[in-house]
Formats: sequence, structure tokens, C-alpha cells
Amino acid sequence: MSVGIGVLVLGLAVVVAGIVWYLRRGRGGSRGWAIAGLVLSIIVLLLAAYSAFAPKEALPTIAAADVADALGISTERASDALKTAIDAGTLTVSAQVGAYVATAGSLLGVIGGFVGRKRRATAASPTPSPLPRRPDEQRTMARTAARRRPPGEPSAPARRERHGSTHYDARMAGAMVSNGPVPPWHMRGELVGVCSCDWGCPCNFDAPPTYGYCDGLYARLIHEGRYGDVSLDGVRFVSGGHSPGPIHEGGAIDVLIVDSAVTPEQRAAIERLDAGGGVGEPFDIFASVRAELLPTIVAPIEFEAEGIRSKVRVAGGDIVDIAIGRIPNPVTGEEEEVYVDKPTGFTATRSQIGTSLVHRYTTRQQSWSYPNRYAEHCRFDYSGPP
Repeated sequence: MSVGIGVLVLGLAVVVAGIVWYLRRGRGGSRGWAIAGLVLSIIVLLLAAYSAFAPKEALPTIAAADVADALGISTERASDALKTAIDAGTLTVSAQVGAYVATAGSLLGVIGGFVGRKRRATAASPTPSPLPRRPDEQRTMARTAARRRPPGEPSAPARRERHGSTHYDARMAGAMVSNGPVPPWHMRGELVGVCSCDWGCPCNFDAPPTYGYCDGLYARLIHEGRYGDVSLDGVRFVSGGHSPGPIHEGGAIDVLIVDSAVTPEQRAAIERLDAGGGVGEPFDIFASVRAELLPTIVAPIEFEAEGIRSKVRVAGGDIVDIAIGRIPNPVTGEEEEVYVDKPTGFTATRSQIGTSLVHRYTTRQQSWSYPNRYAEHCRFDYSGPP
């Protein structure tokens, strides 16, 4: 009996482990599996307990009499002995059966955790393939694509989604301000970048990315800037997204997140620059390889500018949560100070390279998490139009 109950307890413990696995790592669809395992195990446990402890009907008198005659004991003593034996056997069998079925049910929770993690990884990186090899190739490609488009035309077809009874044009704000010439603009500030590559990011050295695809975000804090007559001082915004293959081949699905503290004029300026189409680098390059721009997200952005120890949160970390630090030496554990100087870089010419302590991004359309991957901090200085 003790063995059966022990296995039953172990089975329930594995169910709890499945639930914990779901909460920490699975998410993406494993809730039903985990809960199903727990419910099944509890039901079987209750049935086993009931069958073990439910009152048994009295044994037939003839059976007790037969045993008494065979063993030479009283009929009452034989009846008590038979009841005790049947009760013990029922308890042992029911407990063991309950334990085995509960253990099988608990596997649903564990399987659910793995299923959820697999779905999440697949959604975040559906098609691994290499990224572009040379920044100058990106620059040439971007300018060629810009020449092919009429002035002011968005770099990708507008995507419409239904929200309630109206249609929302995912590129509406950028397209609306794309008409007419772009005024002189400039911005200087700090940038925090994270992506799905390993430390160092092979893309910095003209090599394919670590895992073939690119999931990344750039968070920018403008210290000083103007877009025509509009001041951009203090503006915070995040851009990035998922590229299913080489960036220069296009197909990127991007998102723009603007701080809710900006004015309508500042938001229009950032959306216009992000739309590309002859505004200048780096925005023209990213816009020219974009297949889809998701609706602009407006939410509070916190930017703790502490160099390679900076932190960025959007909506209190519910949408974006980034924390970076220096790369730890794998032997001594001491922090490494690493820089990349690249005069031909279009996002920055000098970056300090680190690791992502936290890199999490969650929206309805996209979701991923890449801790302990590539991170950088740099200062930027952009201007346009070219």
C-alpha cells in the first residue's frame, strides 16, 4: 500500500512540475495540457481513495463458514479475517492503479510545457537563414530600392486590420506624413540594441547570424534633435522586428513603439522617419527591406541610460523588457570590456558589446525572449535628408 501511495504522490509532484514549466517557459498554448494533467490526476486520486475506504458489503455467511470449517476456527473469526484481507487488497490495488494513471496524467503537464516552448520558438523564428554580409551592400540596395519608388511612396504595401467597426491602416501615420519634401532633421543620443544572435553578433563582422534569422530591437533615447521646426529632445522610441531570412532580401516584419509622452508632432516626425523613402540613414535601409509594418504602439517607455548597464521597459515591461550588461569571462567570471569600431556602420560607428540579461518582447503579433544573447550600447548621430 505504501508503495502505491508513494508513486501517487510522485505523480502529483510531476504534475506540479508540468504546471511550473508552463508558467516559466511554455506559455504559447500549453495551459490546457498542464491543467488536464492535474485534473485527471486529482480525479483518479479521489476515485482510488473512495474505492479503498468505502464501506464493503458483508461477506456471505456461507463463505465464512467454509473457511471456518477448513481452518478449524469459528465462523465469526473467519469472517473478520476475510474482511481484513479484502480491504487491504482493495486499498493496495486502488492506490497503485490511481498512482499509475495519475503519473500518466502528469505527463500531460510536462508534454504541455515542451509543446508550448516549441510553439513559442517556432513563432519567434520560423525560417532560419543567413543575414546580409556587407553594410555597403545594404546601403546600395536601400538606395536602389528608393530610386525605384516614386517619391513619398511607402516602402511596403499598407496592411489593413479590422478593429471594431473601422479599418486601421498599419502604415497610416507614416503614409500620411510621407507626402511632400522631408525637412532637414538630425538627432543625437544613445542606443541600446539586442538581438537573437550569440555574443558579438556575427552580423557585425559580415557573417551570417548565429541562428540564421534575426529577431531584434533598437531602443533610442534622443538627447538633442529636430525635425524641421519640431524639437525631438528627450524623445524615446523602439524599433525592430523579425526578419525570416537575409535582411537584404526583404521580408522583415517590423514594429515601431513610440513613447506615450511625446507630442502628436513628435510622433508624426518619428513615424515619417521610420517610413523611409529618402529621409536618410539608417531609416531608409530598414524601410527598404520591410515587407510589413505593424500598427504603431504608443506606450510609456522607461530608458535608464547607464551605458552597457542600461535598461529599457515599455509598459512597465509588459511589452518590452531589456536589461544589458558586460559579457562575463567563461573561465574567471570577470566582466569583459569589449568594443567594436566600424566606420562604415550605419546605426553607429563605435559600440560597446555586451550580453542581454533580459530581452523579452511580447505583443499579439510577435513574441520572443532571448536572455544571455547579443547586446550593445552606443551613441548615435543621424541627419538627413541625404
